Amino acid sequence: MIELEKECSQMKPFITPRITLHGKKLFEFQVEGVRTDNLHSVLINQKVSAYWMPDSHNFKAAWKFILIFDNDTGIEFSSACTAVVDWEEIGSLNMLFVSAAAGHLGMTESEKRQDIRPSLPVRGMEKIVYEGNDFITECGVAILGHDGSEIIITTGISPGSVSILTAFSKNTFEPEFPLSSCKRKACWT
Repeated sequence: MIELEKECSQMKPFITPRITLHGKKLFEFQVEGVRTDNLHSVLINQKVSAYWMPDSHNFKAAWKFILIFDNDTGIEFSSACTAVVDWEEIGSLNMLFVSAAAGHLGMTESEKRQDIRPSLPVRGMEKIVYEGNDFITECGVAILGHDGSEIIITTGISPGSVSILTAFSKNTFEPEFPLSSCKRKACWT
């Protein structure tokens, strides 16, 4: 069972990057509700059973997308948009672990969760990282299923949005950075 931290601050719409040893700005995930170093271990063997986003959002661009696990916890995904150089802005992924019990997700009566059948047992998670000339951004995650399937959530083209690629996303994936230009890295073990 995912143990959620009691104290959560609000996700920021932008972040202050660290500077790497090579002088690049590093835009890391914002993670709230669990300790970042526990992120991988809390997801192992959970089952993704549903998802939710506001009715006006879609898989191409959602400003709030929640994956719901069978133990009634969830991860709310959004992105931060931060200036890098001059007018150039880039996104980095936000993950907020929440209780999926009634009322905690901010769903209205007209916005119902969509069940995933069969549910997806999680075997792991990978970071999706893009490296530009002046920066490195943790712009997405791949949630890996035991059956080889995966759910990819990345920063979207529109500032603050995420884009989702999975079997049920109906081919509308538009990430901020092409997956072919990104690297995938094992998350925390």
